[in-house]
Amino acid sequence: MVCAIGAAAAGADSVELQKLLAGDGETPDQFGTSVDTYGSRMIIGAKYGNFDFIIDCGAAYIWKEAVPGSWEQEAKLNAPDAETDDVFGFATALGDGVALVGAYFADIGPSIDNDRSGAVYSFTRAMDGTWGFHQLFHPNAPVAGELFGAAMALDGGTLLVGAPAFGGSGLAGQAQVWERDMSGTWQHAQTLVATDSMVGDSFGWSLDLEGDTAVVGAWGNDSAQGAVYVFTRDAMTGLWDSGVRVVPDVRIANERFGWSVSISGDAILVGATQETTTATGAAYVFRGDGVGGWTQEDRLVGAEAGPRAQVGRSVKLSGDHALVGASEAGVFPVAGDNGSVYVFRRTGGLWAQTERIRAGDGEPDDQFGGAIALHEDLLLVAAKTEDEFGFNAGAAYVFDTHDAFCPADLNGDLVVDTADLGLLLSGFGGTDPALDINGDGVVDTADLGLLLAAFGGGCD
Repeated sequence: MVCAIGAAAAGADSVELQKLLAGDGETPDQFGTSVDTYGSRMIIGAKYGNFDFIIDCGAAYIWKEAVPGSWEQEAKLNAPDAETDDVFGFATALGDGVALVGAYFADIGPSIDNDRSGAVYSFTRAMDGTWGFHQLFHPNAPVAGELFGAAMALDGGTLLVGAPAFGGSGLAGQAQVWERDMSGTWQHAQTLVATDSMVGDSFGWSLDLEGDTAVVGAWGNDSAQGAVYVFTRDAMTGLWDSGVRVVPDVRIANERFGWSVSISGDAILVGATQETTTATGAAYVFRGDGVGGWTQEDRLVGAEAGPRAQVGRSVKLSGDHALVGASEAGVFPVAGDNGSVYVFRRTGGLWAQTERIRAGDGEPDDQFGGAIALHEDLLLVAAKTEDEFGFNAGAAYVFDTHDAFCPADLNGDLVVDTADLGLLLSGFGGTDPALDINGDGVVDTADLGLLLAAFGGGCD
């Protein structure tokens, strides 16, 4: 195992395309609390947004790509039963014509016993492009403080919802599987729990879903050392198994392993925001062995990350690329860094940092990188405490990662082939930056070697 920490490799960087601000953004909305993408649309949660005269109830915003490389706000979503401090928008998920918004402080029913039990709200897009409320759902027997809707992951017609304090504040937590039926209604299908669950685990604080595999984080497990659990769905019965517990090779006290999780193919990426005594944080890559086991492949830390960086605040795995958000918040009243997203690439089984992404106009304590989402080459990065529209009003940034993720794809067709080789050879010996794969200022044999190494492959 190699610890991927060191100077970033040379090469093309991601390009910032647009900064997104809520049309009615103000103090202290925290636009960018959560983000997700699907196709040409994005959803951005603002947990303290307003709805009419209801203050700080939360909101979510849908953005669509108006023209290539440019997005505009399409809709603002609010809960029909909104109340102050619901934190509607703390979690969001976007699919084909459907948007899900979690409000883990929502009070379900008239009883005070259900205070902050949590709920998820479903919205659908009509043929004319307008969005409307569709369904509210929650556990059958909501209990105060269970925080249903704190995290969500959507894949097709399957939704995974976290309730990290299920059974009441401070209890072990669970994740619930919901399936969308033919009418579009969400139905509870199964509940996932850790086989070794204990009070304070926060199981369900983070989760991800891909096909028949689900990964659930429990950062509070084992006195906040943390753990994640990987569940597999039987393709024949549709039932999920009891899960496999995954932890790092070396445990560190209070590292909060499982604060964030992501899955891609046979690998998972897990954030541990408090790893080391200075809370620098780290992210861990695990790879499946094909028979239900998981082996730690690497530990990733941004080369520039320092104390309180909170590396692993958000993570996203896509093929051979790992993106790790570090909100890099200072300790009040000392201003912190504005935040970063560290990009790593796996080559020959080894991970190396290739880029550090930052906002072009970043300022201290923006918490850039606190939430990230990726669709093909487009990266959405949240900065929920950015101040352009007011203190902690929030913002989000869109980046084009194509040249950074697949620099050998010179013509942008998402595959490295003879067309790219022809382009490189036509400019061989020159200084055209569009053909200079490794960014050293000249198109030479080093670039040819990189192209040949990637030849025949697609872009993640």
